[in-house]
Amino acid sequence: TRPKPVEPAVQILTIHLSRATIASSAQAERIVLHEARLDVVPNQPIRIVANGEFRNVPVTLDGTGGTLLDAMRGEAEWWPLTLSLRTSATSLKIEGNVGLPFGSPRADAQLSLIGERLNELNRLLAVEWPALGPYSLSGHVMLANGTASATDVKAMLGASDLTGDVSVQYIGRQRISANVVSQRIETRDF
Repeated sequence: TRPKPVEPAVQILTIHLSRATIASSAQAERIVLHEARLDVVPNQPIRIVANGEFRNVPVTLDGTGGTLLDAMRGEAEWWPLTLSLRTSATSLKIEGNVGLPFGSPRADAQLSLIGERLNELNRLLAVEWPALGPYSLSGHVMLANGTASATDVKAMLGASDLTGDVSVQYIGRQRISANVVSQRIETRDF
């Protein structure tokens, strides 16, 4: 039998005015935390609430997961997760489950992204998108066995819409398949 995981002695951790640098082979990114609170209370869902900046974009995060012991034991296959990420102009919400152990490429979640203009994501995502919008994207996302699939996808950009299913196989022979329909494409939106 496995030894019982030890529960943490620290149950609430609060951080004020902190900076961190995340380095990869490509570049280093700075994260500024104005305030963050992590609650790890025995037999209660883990909760994190934070606000700060990433790439000089103010961001707030509110997340709730399963219990720490559920994650540490490794007995369950899934760990519940609700995550809300907001900037001044964009809102991302994810509700579902991630595969255990952490790092395994498995997820099953409902995703919702809403914003005013695509270019408001440029600094945050290090992209160069045009000032199109408003926009929204939602769907049920699954990640398993080398495939990412999104079903019941609903996308809107301005007055244009798109609905359907998309699947991307990213391990082995790579493949993209989609079955999408639009009720309206407004050329002025592009």
